[in-house]
Amino acid sequence: MEGKRITAFTDSEEKAAGLDRYMPFLLESKLRQAGSNFAAAPDWSDHFEVDGILITGQNPQSTLSVAKAVITKLNELRIPKHAKELSLNVGLAFFDLFDSL
Repeated sequence: MEGKRITAFTDSEEKAAGLDRYMPFLLESKLRQAGSNFAAAPDWSDHFEVDGILITGQNPQSTLSVAKAVITKLNELRIPKHAKELSLNVGLAFFDLFDSL
């Protein structure tokens, strides 16, 4: 992850959700230690980062934006149509999973 501009669940989001006590490490801290260019938005906001073909989202609120960024990137890379459809179907299944929770 060194040198990559990324985002992920932030340390403050993990603490606010009460998850920090269950984790062996906090993801934001670990990614920063690994040399990433970690970018965070205010807690629980829709935020994503694109660095080349690496697309990351900060939290579940970012899911739709990340899916759209993946589709945009696939279009830019001229991925065959069947691969784009597969990506879209996986993304939609992911949304259905969150809706059912």
